[in-house]
Amino acid sequence: MSTGPRNRPFPLDAEPEEASAKTIRKPKESRKTINPSSDLPDSEDPDCIRIYADGASSGNPGPSGIGVLLRYREHEKEISRNIGLGTNNIAELEAIRTGLLEVKNPDLP
Repeated sequence: MSTGPRNRPFPLDAEPEEASAKTIRKPKESRKTINPSSDLPDSEDPDCIRIYADGASSGNPGPSGIGVLLRYREHEKEISRNIGLGTNNIAELEAIRTGLLEVKNPDLP
């Protein structure tokens, strides 16, 4: 068996029985629990418009598309469309732009 860099056990400087002893970690005692829903700015405001946007391309550049979901109280609107040839970044930004342009009342948060 070759002992080149690709065939060495991990970590490189230890035998397998030593490696298992070195990689055992103790749990952190002071780990904070994070509740992501409490950190969201719209979790307290029912009048907030939420926009979820995504864009993608098959190839970079390549055929691209967007998807947008707008939520306001009990209302939802979905938008999906082909935007032609473009890069992934263009598709992502176009999805955000489309979502923002769909907001009819800019006074809402």
